[in-house]
Amino acid sequence: MKRLGIQEKNGDIGESLTVALLLKKFWVMKRTPDVDGADFLVQLQHSSLEKLRASHSEIQVLGIVQSKYFEGNNPVKVHKQYVLDKGEPRSDFFCLFHSEDVNGEDVTYFFTAQYIVEELYERDEHFIFGLTKERKYTKNKNLKKIEILNTIENGILKTKVERNKAYINELFRIVIINPSQHNDQNPNFTYKLKIVSGVRIVLCEDNKYGHKHLLEMRRDLYINSGEYFWGTKGGGSKFMAITMLAHHLNGMTPTNEQIGLFIDNIVSKLDSYSDHSITTSQILDVFMRNVDQTIYLEEKSKEFLPPIEGCEYELFKLKDKIGSQLTFECKNGKTLSLKYENQKLLSQIDILFPLVKSDLSATVRNLLVGIKHDRDLNGNIVRIHDLGPVILDD
Repeated sequence: MKRLGIQEKNGDIGESLTVALLLKKFWVMKRTPDVDGADFLVQLQHSSLEKLRASHSEIQVLGIVQSKYFEGNNPVKVHKQYVLDKGEPRSDFFCLFHSEDVNGEDVTYFFTAQYIVEELYERDEHFIFGLTKERKYTKNKNLKKIEILNTIENGILKTKVERNKAYINELFRIVIINPSQHNDQNPNFTYKLKIVSGVRIVLCEDNKYGHKHLLEMRRDLYINSGEYFWGTKGGGSKFMAITMLAHHLNGMTPTNEQIGLFIDNIVSKLDSYSDHSITTSQILDVFMRNVDQTIYLEEKSKEFLPPIEGCEYELFKLKDKIGSQLTFECKNGKTLSLKYENQKLLSQIDILFPLVKSDLSATVRNLLVGIKHDRDLNGNIVRIHDLGPVILDD
């Protein structure tokens, strides 16, 4: 009984540490504990009553955080049903393992479901955490609070996107039944772009058999409330490009690379107020071209940034933000991490970055940030002068 009392006390300490951490960013609910741990359901906070009410019309996603306390090298079990969904790691499940070091200082190990699968060993229906000489889990130990909270938030947003996409795909499957598919290994079509009474349509003509039909709008692949457009790189042109390529690919979702090539080389170069024809051979010709991160960021930099003297000025892709710590990917694929304290720019990123992480489209958005910098002769960045503007590339 005395030992049981110690376990209960330690469990209470672990739960208190977990709640104190989670309340900094989430609404927290505790549900019935299991035998040796407690589960907390966490929900993203809303900054206003209006946003809270608006969220009721969306699919709600709650993150699950399991809190466990252990002593010394005692093993901790996590049931696989928490961690896996259809055999894959869940993006909405996290573990916090609490303990004390030899000096009585609190120690916390943080694991996502992905890390649990990769790092812990399996025993029957459980994953087992335990400290040994070979397994110290130093990269999971005493992480910064903001890093843990940001990881949980990203996991919830990722789950929300996946569930909304599944719902939207099912909805469009019911409405559209099945999008047009040609089931032809060697398709030969002409897509006729026409303006009828001010409305832009795409007529799909099968050159082999002479069949014609209107191209359905694939709003399941690109969330767009507007209509087709061409002659730009905007949302309407992207919507048409995705829809057309999905038909060309026999219903499959085109890649971002294919969409970018198609828009840059054909769609954006058309006269917006004239009729046009695009053939299968033109699409195949575009697919033969190569595009990479260097070209993408260089072209975006030329489009949005003015030339300056004295240093280089380029757009970088924002990969992550933890507090004021920003992580970018530059045109050569290298990662750049820096701390930036300009609150105006950080506020812009805080507004736009969730749109990137929560995007429901089959393709991705990028958040680009201009960076004025100096490079050495080897191309390495040696000095940062300033950041801005912040651009959401849709």
